[in-house]
Amino acid sequence: MRKIGKLGLSLGLITALALLSASASAWSSMRCGSRLVGLGDALYHVRATCGEPDQIDSYVEYRTERYRARVNCQQQKNGQQFCEEVWSERTVEVPVHRLTYDFGRNRFVSYLMFEFGRMVRVDSGSYGVKD
Repeated sequence: MRKIGKLGLSLGLITALALLSASASAWSSMRCGSRLVGLGDALYHVRATCGEPDQIDSYVEYRTERYRARVNCQQQKNGQQFCEEVWSERTVEVPVHRLTYDFGRNRFVSYLMFEFGRMVRVDSGSYGVKD
């Protein structure tokens, strides 16, 4: 009987976490009047649709990415080419823009994150402060 109780509790916890993560990822768009902007939209399009944001933060992030590279390529007698593959790393500069929209006291503040000029994330904060 105890094992069933623990299993039920574990399943309940897993279900709750799944619902929580699903609701956290549900913010993929923002309404501006009667129009909608969403993930993948260009920075220019969002500003043209929603107007000028209340705040813009721009900065560059340096990220390390791994990639596979072919090295020591040799032509074999049968005409095929043989190459060794190695993992390598490089650092890339990612231009980031964070736009803040405060639509007033009746709506949550929206934070839009852009990388390379495309929207990649929408977060919401507390209620706005503007009248």
